[in-house]
Amino acid sequence: MNEDKILHLLEKVYTEFSSKFDEFAKRFDAVEERIAGVEKRISGVEGKITGIEEKIKHVEEEVKKLGIKIDTEITDKIRALFDDRQLLHEKIDEIDEKIDMLQLDVNNLTLWSYKPLSTMYIYVHRRPIAQFAVTMTSSGSNYIISITDQSYDLDHMSLPNKGIQAWEWKWKEVNETTWHDGKMSGTFPVGKTYLVYLRVQDLEGAWSEPKVQTITTQNINLPPVAQFTVNPIVQVVNKTITITDQSYDPNGDPIAEWQWRVQKPDGTWINYGSTVPNNIPSLGIGTYTIELKVRDNPRVGTPLWSEPYTQTVTIIPENNKPVAKFTISPNPVVADEPFIITDQSYDPDGDPIVAREWKVQKPDGTWVTINQWKPTFEEMGLGDDGIYKIQLRVLDDPTGRNPNLTPMWSDPYIVTVQVQGKLVVIGSSNKTTYKAGEAMILYARTEGKVYRVEAKMWYPKNEFTSSNVTTLAPDIPLTTPPQNIMSWHTKHTKEEGRDVVVIIPKNMPDGTYKIVFTAYKQLAGGGVKTATNTITVRVKGSIYDNSKSQIIGPKF
Repeated sequence: MNEDKILHLLEKVYTEFSSKFDEFAKRFDAVEERIAGVEKRISGVEGKITGIEEKIKHVEEEVKKLGIKIDTEITDKIRALFDDRQLLHEKIDEIDEKIDMLQLDVNNLTLWSYKPLSTMYIYVHRRPIAQFAVTMTSSGSNYIISITDQSYDLDHMSLPNKGIQAWEWKWKEVNETTWHDGKMSGTFPVGKTYLVYLRVQDLEGAWSEPKVQTITTQNINLPPVAQFTVNPIVQVVNKTITITDQSYDPNGDPIAEWQWRVQKPDGTWINYGSTVPNNIPSLGIGTYTIELKVRDNPRVGTPLWSEPYTQTVTIIPENNKPVAKFTISPNPVVADEPFIITDQSYDPDGDPIVAREWKVQKPDGTWVTINQWKPTFEEMGLGDDGIYKIQLRVLDDPTGRNPNLTPMWSDPYIVTVQVQGKLVVIGSSNKTTYKAGEAMILYARTEGKVYRVEAKMWYPKNEFTSSNVTTLAPDIPLTTPPQNIMSWHTKHTKEEGRDVVVIIPKNMPDGTYKIVFTAYKQLAGGGVKTATNTITVRVKGSIYDNSKSQIIGPKF
């Protein structure tokens, strides 16, 4: 019984062990399969490692090749960097030049001028321009570097210092972190590259944009730098401009060739070759772009052309003449009476009028210059009757718009005026008190070429005539034309004949009475001018009272 149980137990154990063993065998086979997969993967990794090693070798070869070009690449990058900086400054200069002159449409703008303007130019303050040239001279294994300042201010080009009052120089080797103050000069070793910095200040206190240039003593050829100045940058048509070439080479090499060309306002180009285009003002009005390229003649390397350098110049019209114009009132003018001249002169460009030239042509054809107008023509010695011509010319000053514009005189403007000379009559009598029936003696003094003087009595008639107006006789014979100053009288002598109009009527009551004197003057333009003067006389008693007394007489 026990053996059966033991046998049964052993069978069960065996069965279970066999089952477990089969399961373990399966797991072991699976592990083997996995190991085989890992081995395959390891083989793949080894292959990849081999590929990586080959790529590393290839990279090492490429690095070696690149290493050969490192110096050249660095130099080219430096050169490109500073060429771009120079181009940037040139663009800034172009922008500055474009705002140098603003052209405004002012068709509907009312200004101080007598007439409206069509165009007005406003010139604004401009930054100065920092500029310099470099000279390099070989000296053994070194170079002697000399830098010449060429800075200028467009607003003060005519001054000896070109309008520059302060300079800020500094320089450094390209790999240095700090700058050296002052202008670079002296002896420098071969194989170096330097940066030179300049900033300038004008008389108004404005600073320029910095100018930074590359200078190298390396045995590589850098392109030359084209640059020039134009003076003035705004010029009047058909006047002259001066273009000064200031090109240089960073290596100190000589400039071997120049190529100038000019772009006209219509966009077309004119090639000038090596000839400086100083004739631009003769090409007409407008804005022109001047371009220059230069080629060096290097000690080492291939000849190179510079980048194009451009500047603009604007050609403006010549100054327009001002217009003289005035009115005079009244017309005719009385020589001894005030008159008014209203100056209406103007300048079509809006420029100020700075001078006036007044002339007067007298009736005899002679001209006199009027330096100062006086209240009356007579005070200026122009009291004669006749037709006068007054002429005005005016001078403008356009230099506020542009100093190269020419001041101009206007055409003459002439106004014809009739002047009536002074006319004065002063009457008087030989007595202040008369008796009725008595003859008065009247006198007159005249000024102003009077040809006739009359006296009108206060009474309408007397016992001898029905007229109350008498004509005075001149003290001396009249001339043609009459004398300017004359004296007159009523006839009262036997030789002349006695004037009966001046006999006071016998029945004239006592009182004070008026006598009116009238002087007549012939005007040059036709017609007659008169002047009057009134005096008073007194009548008291009668000459017949005395006669009656004598006839009646005393009683005997």
